Amino acid sequence: MERDWKAELADYFDEHRILEKCLVETRDDFDQFCEFIAEPAFELLTREFQEYGIKTKFWKTKGRRVTFKIDFAHSGVDHFYYIIELPKNALEMQPLLRIRGRRSRRSRLVDRTFPFLPETSARELLRLDKETLIHDMIRHYRDFNFEGLSSSES
Repeated sequence: MERDWKAELADYFDEHRILEKCLVETRDDFDQFCEFIAEPAFELLTREFQEYGIKTKFWKTKGRRVTFKIDFAHSGVDHFYYIIELPKNALEMQPLLRIRGRRSRRSRLVDRTFPFLPETSARELLRLDKETLIHDMIRHYRDFNFEGLSSSES
């Protein structure tokens, strides 16, 4: 028996509407994560880094990413970026973590991408405490710097 093409077309538009709604909700969830978790954590980190003579800056790109940048100590040269990024057309809150940095003031920036807190579900991310985020950022910053110190590259 043939399926009614009108019903098939109606199903398509229903599915499309649901996907569009999921995209919007995911971007809204990410914006809330940035506003209530990431930005307050980055504010705390900024104050602490100032104690060590290190300038930082953070900013948000609505619905897409939040970036925390660390300069080399007593310098205006960017050293390390901790970027939490929502993949384009994400249907659920599973951001990526992009680490970008340079080993010295004159070296080029290198990029690495990882799942962001892979052991944490999309639902749990919205209830994440800022200390967990701070610990993760410090771990990646430390690992990046220690890797550079122990590397044979200059």
